[in-house]
Amino acid sequence: MAVDSSLSPAVRDYIARQPNLGWRRTIFNSVLRLVVRVLIDFDVTGIENIPPRGPTILMMNHISAIDPGLCMAAVRRRHVVPMSKVENFRSPVWGPFLWWYGAYKVHRGVVDREALMNSIALLKSGLMILIAPEGTRSPHGLQEPKDGMTYVATKADAVILPAGLSGAQHFKHRFPRRTPVQLHFGRPFRFKTGGARASHAMSCR
Repeated sequence: MAVDSSLSPAVRDYIARQPNLGWRRTIFNSVLRLVVRVLIDFDVTGIENIPPRGPTILMMNHISAIDPGLCMAAVRRRHVVPMSKVENFRSPVWGPFLWWYGAYKVHRGVVDREALMNSIALLKSGLMILIAPEGTRSPHGLQEPKDGMTYVATKADAVILPAGLSGAQHFKHRFPRRTPVQLHFGRPFRFKTGGARASHAMSCR
């Protein structure tokens, strides 16, 4: 994979690692789908709308902590590279999984240039990334989105794949009872190009 020499050393190193992470992601996603099947009554629609290749931003609403895993489990023919707040990487529970899978971190509340450059470089490499444009969880309705995703999408000429989740906010560990959750993938689209500015940090929690 060719890496843009104009990128910072940290971003260049992260992008150069991507081809070596495929086997990890395949294993992780197989286990993740098994866990989801056991714990969630998962109804996924709109699978036909998922682009089979090319730079793609999976844009999800964010109503619970399990949302990223659900989206990753639902996309079967591609790997989804999630962005997660830096605090999750320090967690003894989530941190090891995020590092092993090869997710990338974002600092919330500031313009995180490294997160922006990682996002753009991943997309230009033809990968699919996962972003929650609201920047935080919002179980009771949508909040105003941040500007970062628009900036990334236009710089990378990426397709936006909208994903709508419902029911995940009610998830409880009540095996063998499974929590009903719905996920719908909408029709992909592109933003019109033009002066989008990254005035807010991107976040995914």
